[in-house]
Amino acid sequence: MRLSSAFVTDGMGLALVLVLMVSCHLIRIPDTMEERLSRSILWVTASACTLEPFTFAVDGMPGLPGRILGYGLNLLLFMTPHAFLAVWCMLLCWFFWESPSVMRRLRTFLGPLFLANFVLVPVMVVLGQYFFLDGKNLYVRGPLLILDYAFLILELLVSVGLALACLFRKKSRLPLTILICLLPAVLGMGFQFVVYGYATAWVGTAISLMAVLLNRKKDVAFMDMMTRTYNRTYLGYVLEKADHKRCVMGGIMADLDRLKLINDRYGHAMGDDALRLVAEILRQAAPGRGIPVRLAGDEFLLLLWNGSETDCRRLMREMEEKTRKAAGERKYPFSFSMGFSLYVPGETTRDQFLREMDRNMYVSKKEHHRRDITADPS
Repeated sequence: MRLSSAFVTDGMGLALVLVLMVSCHLIRIPDTMEERLSRSILWVTASACTLEPFTFAVDGMPGLPGRILGYGLNLLLFMTPHAFLAVWCMLLCWFFWESPSVMRRLRTFLGPLFLANFVLVPVMVVLGQYFFLDGKNLYVRGPLLILDYAFLILELLVSVGLALACLFRKKSRLPLTILICLLPAVLGMGFQFVVYGYATAWVGTAISLMAVLLNRKKDVAFMDMMTRTYNRTYLGYVLEKADHKRCVMGGIMADLDRLKLINDRYGHAMGDDALRLVAEILRQAAPGRGIPVRLAGDEFLLLLWNGSETDCRRLMREMEEKTRKAAGERKYPFSFSMGFSLYVPGETTRDQFLREMDRNMYVSKKEHHRRDITADPS
């Protein structure tokens, strides 16, 4: 009964992983670090879902072949959770920070922990401390199996720590979503440890991966990939949500000044850098509350939940200070013009909201243009 249930549950997990693999292939997303890590973690999960039922099947197989297969498959099965969590921590790090330097620091910090486990597991298996096969080649839990689970929990807590660090430092909702999605994996692992002989850990992990990666793909569908801001489609979704909640939204439109000049004089790479810099300033302006959107070309928008005129004016002043500081660190002239308006559900239409912002922004742009002419009469 337990053998058949292992094939059913792990088969379900494998099917979910294969669906994710096929969907990732069909979407044709660029080969980024995130995609490579996502593929790696799917392959590890698929391997575990394939290995586990066959490990159950060879349990008690007589003779030397049964003993070799029993030890070999169980050893691989003990290694896969640590491999999974190593890739999982790197994937979360990229989700939250998207920074190669942060990834390198994480590898430096966590590398010894995971390396120690990859060495410790075979040693403990040889010593019969995690498991051993009795005279009938039946799997028996070892006296120190709890140590392996303790290391797994420690590695899992590292990923929770990454999520909490991002939650409190960047004020993003993404870590909370991912922590909730992890529940099936944690419950599956806990049930398999408590109820001996059932295979629920990897199917729970597959369910969690599907929840996390599909949620991430949904976010990517609403993203402008170059600037990592939301796109115009997401703007419509947010304003619909504001209508439903009767929530006043503040909006600050930002238009990059002299983009054509930057592209022509300094190259398109510098123009892209300027666009990404505008996006970063908007992202940092109101973490957790602000929603940066790229409207089109060099036009951006910062939406504020429960925004007021006071909030908008304060944030515009703060962003102007950051812009001046950033301009001093760039080889090209960097500034952007801003204007704000308020979206009041039931009183303001979306077109009125955007037109008023656009009008106020162009007042600022004319002032910037006047300063440029004054500074450089030629």
